[in-house]
Amino acid sequence: MPGSKAEAARQRAQQARKDRTAGREDPRVPVTVLTGFLGSGKTTLLNHILSSKEHGMRFAIIENEFGEVGVDEKIIAQQMAEDGNADGGKLAAELNRKTEDEVIEVMNGCICCTVRGDLVEALKRMHKRVEKFDAVLIETTGLADPAPVAQTFFVDEEIAKKYKLDGIVTVVDAAHVEQHLDDEKPEGVENEAVEQLAFADRILLNKVDLVGLEKKEGVEVAVPAKKEGDDVAKGEGAVEIKQNVSDMGGVRDEKKAEEELARIEKRIKAINNHADVFRTQQSEIDPTKLLNLNAFDIDRVLELEPEFLDDDGEHEHDDREI
Repeated sequence: MPGSKAEAARQRAQQARKDRTAGREDPRVPVTVLTGFLGSGKTTLLNHILSSKEHGMRFAIIENEFGEVGVDEKIIAQQMAEDGNADGGKLAAELNRKTEDEVIEVMNGCICCTVRGDLVEALKRMHKRVEKFDAVLIETTGLADPAPVAQTFFVDEEIAKKYKLDGIVTVVDAAHVEQHLDDEKPEGVENEAVEQLAFADRILLNKVDLVGLEKKEGVEVAVPAKKEGDDVAKGEGAVEIKQNVSDMGGVRDEKKAEEELARIEKRIKAINNHADVFRTQQSEIDPTKLLNLNAFDIDRVLELEPEFLDDDGEHEHDDREI
């Protein structure tokens, strides 16, 4: 019964809080679920985590089979080459072609796993290997409602004893998030962008450098000298613009950009006033701001969606092409 599952989940959460207060360590492996539409920067964030040698943490990263871009194979190949594995490139290329889970060790002992089957069974198989890791990160498909993935850590008793859901991180493309929020769905179908924000414990407002861009058609832009004494070539009729010029060829109006970002953040907070929002470029952020925070609150989620732990329920999704 959903009620008994909810009560059991609440009791586990209460016990975990008591243990933390008493200084007792939780033996379960912390899990962070990473959501966001395709192109928002989820995989870029994972690549940063895998390639960084500064955080000193060990992660197990689980990718599903639906992502258009996988974890950078060059990172995997490079690590294998450093370990003296001449077949690093070949093995890296096989990462997304295996019919079963393929686990490859990468930077700082982190591992990357592509799940080709049931997530619950994959987590059970992996537990002995990851039980001493700092965290497990699960990247969901771009259109996924995070609720069913989060539900996994409460409805399966064995998983609930071995893993704890530490938090849900949602990455959004600042330049396009309002378009997704305003997308009208068929009756009875959830807006995935709203769901991803509503369930989030941490939100990365990514690609903020692309907000406020104005393309200048037919105008030559003379970029100001970087330092005194530099020559700036100006064509006939060139205009000196004291604004940032994007790689996309647009000119960024800083005032307009700040107004737009403030409006976007206000909309996000109207959906979810619980989550911290971090502005990022290229998904760059200190992983410690996202992980091992004990951020997931089962009581808040059950208030948001009372049927959250009803594993017999179905979510309707929009299967139209985007």
